[in-house]
Amino acid sequence: MEALNRIGLTLPMDEETIAKYASLSSKVKSIYHCCTPDLSEKISQLEGLDFFTRQDAIEIASNISMNDKQFEELQTLQREARELLRPKLAKPVQAPAK
Repeated sequence: MEALNRIGLTLPMDEETIAKYASLSSKVKSIYHCCTPDLSEKISQLEGLDFFTRQDAIEIASNISMNDKQFEELQTLQREARELLRPKLAKPVQAPAK
């Protein structure tokens, strides 16, 4: 959160917001972990991949391995996190039009 504030994306965040986000983030990570513990272990042991590539591979493996209920729960948690943090934007940000 501090990094986002330091680059001017967000306003400083109160402890309650940080705690809520940490809780949501923990739940998201547990969904990812429960879906692919064996795959996560295999991916993390692959040589020649940097940390970010491993993380992406674990996320993709989790997304395609989880059942619909788990995926819906993941989306719900991500939406909650987004709704929690959007009001903290320092200024409105719009994605470039395609």
